[in-house]
Amino acid sequence: MNPKVLAVMVIVSASLAACTVEPIREVVDEELNDFLVYQVDPMDASEDVPSPTHVKEGRTLRLVRVMEGGVCKNEREGVDGLFLLYADTDDVDRIKITEGAQVFGDFEREIETISAMALQETIKGIYLGGDSVFPDSPTSQQNMLNEFELQFADTIESAIDAFQQKTSLTIDILPFIPSLYFYSEGCELGREETGE
Repeated sequence: MNPKVLAVMVIVSASLAACTVEPIREVVDEELNDFLVYQVDPMDASEDVPSPTHVKEGRTLRLVRVMEGGVCKNEREGVDGLFLLYADTDDVDRIKITEGAQVFGDFEREIETISAMALQETIKGIYLGGDSVFPDSPTSQQNMLNEFELQFADTIESAIDAFQQKTSLTIDILPFIPSLYFYSEGCELGREETGE
């Protein structure tokens, strides 16, 4: 595993240790409140630590979950990394009052499905071989990261819009760029291939 991914996972895991939600048991308000608190010491903030907030359409969303995902495009190519779920905490509070905390288990499953589908579609649409002359050059790698980020945002946008209309919960899902690891010489993620 990429050392940056491992370092971020250790930091995030320690911060979110109490945030794991098991789908079998009911979500309790106290657990949900713990789930929604992700604090980063401003002195520790860097490009290798996710931002605790994200602005979307003029609204400040808070980081509520870090998800890990990966997919193989074929036997050689794939991507693995962390994905950040941001949500409007005012929406969360309102939904807890009107619909109850248990609805968030359904939201979580739907968000995971949206993220997985967007990742699969994104990986299908980009070339992971890099520059044919200098595939490991910083420019080639940056171009691949930029293309992935743009394609992921385009792919997931309509699914997020549909989710928001259905649930009234404002969210955004972003790839955590420093954590992404692209496979171009053999993808062994052990996950289902995209079929391309």
